[in-house]
Amino acid sequence: MKLTVKEVKYIEFDAQGELLGRYDSAIHTHISANAIEISEELFLRTIEERDGIWRWTEGKVTKHSLPEVTEPDQQFIENLCTKVDTAADNARTALAGDPLKAMEYAQAAADAQAYLDAGYPKKEVPVSVAAWVVKGRTAKQAADQILSKADQLTDHLLTLRTLRLKAKAQIRAQAAKGKMDLARGAADEALLAIRELLGGLSG
Repeated sequence: MKLTVKEVKYIEFDAQGELLGRYDSAIHTHISANAIEISEELFLRTIEERDGIWRWTEGKVTKHSLPEVTEPDQQFIENLCTKVDTAADNARTALAGDPLKAMEYAQAAADAQAYLDAGYPKKEVPVSVAAWVVKGRTAKQAADQILSKADQLTDHLLTLRTLRLKAKAQIRAQAAKGKMDLARGAADEALLAIRELLGGLSG
């Protein structure tokens, strides 16, 4: 019997109302306790509509106009954000592997969670869970290990996402005030934090 799980979309903002990240229950096994459930339409809008800044204002998700900056400053900002994005993307690949492998792991985690929720039925072991069963490891243990590894990966990816999004928000906020040195400093701090995150995992 195939187990189905309702797909729910979430979005998270920090204390200042800045966007931190998005979550899809079909992909993410761990959802931040501070995330807010939103409609799929609004979820997609926050991804596709890049002509403004999405914020949490007066109890709702709203889009605000981008600050006006000169063309040279805009290029400077984009270069800093690109550096942060590139470092974060490389770190994500190091953590989760290539996109196809990441999808495979996400599906295994979703299957393991559904298997756990069903009470570990012995006759309904998902294929992805059964593939992790070896001598001395039961299907229940395999599912628990898959979920444990998925939680660890999710925590690392959430940390990485937060570093990236906060840095880009700080870069743009400082640039909007004309404080380019502080914008550069925000980028440098994020790049260092990303390197330290990877170094801590490999050490």
